Amino acid sequence: MTNTNTKKEFCEKSIGERCRKIVFNFKNLNKFLFVVIVAAGVYYLTGINDLTVKGFKLQEEKNKINLLAEENAVLGLKVTGLESYNNLSERAKELKMVVAGEIDYITVQSGIVAKK
Repeated sequence: MTNTNTKKEFCEKSIGERCRKIVFNFKNLNKFLFVVIVAAGVYYLTGINDLTVKGFKLQEEKNKINLLAEENAVLGLKVTGLESYNNLSERAKELKMVVAGEIDYITVQSGIVAKK
């Protein structure tokens, strides 16, 4: 006598109590497990999608950093060239500047102070 129903009845007996029948429905369990599996799958796919998008953005930012580093190196070389002594002396000649000769500085005696 096997019961092919999806509902199974169990009987729990306690001392002094009547037998209670517990109905266990496997259809509801299967539906619940299906919903849990689908929800976990959706959560997993959204997580993977988010990581992929962040990976692409990170790669773009690394490329920008590399381009800016190269541009910075080129500009650094230009600055070094413009600050070189030869370049500065040529520009001074073009502006008709003269070389400063001997420089004399004024020395102040420490004992002389103006008082009001």
